[in-house]
Amino acid sequence: MGLFSKPAFGLDISDLSVEVVQLGEERKIASHNRVDIDFGVVENGKILKQEILIQSIEKAIKGAKPKPPQGDQVVASLPDSQLFASVFQIAYPADKKDFESRLLDQVKQNLPLDLDEFYMDYCVSFPDTEKQQVLFVTAPKEIVNNYFKTLVAAGLKPVALGMESGCLGRCLLKSDFVDKSVMIVDIGARTSIISVFKPAGPCFSMNVPVAGNEFSQKISQSLDIKFAQAEELKIKFGIAGEGDKQGVGDIIKKEMRPIIDQIKQAKEYHAQRLSMDLKKILLVGGTSAMKGLPQYFQEQLGVDVAVGNTKKRPMYTAYGLALRGLAKDPRMDGINLLPQQ
Repeated sequence: MGLFSKPAFGLDISDLSVEVVQLGEERKIASHNRVDIDFGVVENGKILKQEILIQSIEKAIKGAKPKPPQGDQVVASLPDSQLFASVFQIAYPADKKDFESRLLDQVKQNLPLDLDEFYMDYCVSFPDTEKQQVLFVTAPKEIVNNYFKTLVAAGLKPVALGMESGCLGRCLLKSDFVDKSVMIVDIGARTSIISVFKPAGPCFSMNVPVAGNEFSQKISQSLDIKFAQAEELKIKFGIAGEGDKQGVGDIIKKEMRPIIDQIKQAKEYHAQRLSMDLKKILLVGGTSAMKGLPQYFQEQLGVDVAVGNTKKRPMYTAYGLALRGLAKDPRMDGINLLPQQ
């Protein structure tokens, strides 16, 4: 039995939908639902129309099948596009306060942020070893407060606000790796999130402002066609090359270069600094279904690449949040940017 009498359920808010998942015995889905929301209610992770979003949350909960989630405790995530994540190397002294003071000193020296405007949390990888590193995450107070107030206004009690990328690791990696690192690359519509996970949890996260919409936009501009037509060509040809007489694949490859370069840097960092080789790269997100993408990534990176199996759990972010809801204390099980009450 965890901290709460009923397990907290997962609630994923994206630009286009609200998804709800609660797990029961043996981690089986006990309650789930998805409600689409109109454009402009949430944009790039920012809540613009709170009342409409509240109504959508309430609708998702009440309409969940086979029954609404039990209880009002909820675990939600913040969009990685609105978070700042950095990795630091710092010794972990016995005195926690001294450690946190030294960590903040490094943060202030390296990040051009006014920390008074942010909530923050951190997690330590490889504690008490020469490989020890700290994943430090911040989120603008305005963004966090808006999510918190929205959840409360919907009649919910938030117990954790975590990283979107952390949910992917919970959902996809439980049985996928044992002693090596796995990278998840989430290529969405607006941004791509590169995350590295070790068995104990996330140890690296980076947001790259390049994704599916930009690929389509460049195809549209290069071929002088409408955006919708560019989307169709992207889906039809991808980067596989077969039958692609208009050079769609070459356009996508050029625009994908920043993602490949950032993955290479992360891969080299983990090999040199931590003596850790990536076991596998998993591709997720809507753009990950593009033809030829896993093969292209494997050729460029020299690592086994596959598309993450999200078909069994199409609401994988909400499912990962619900997994956290099963923890003995969801508040402490990973990065938590919930405002201190």
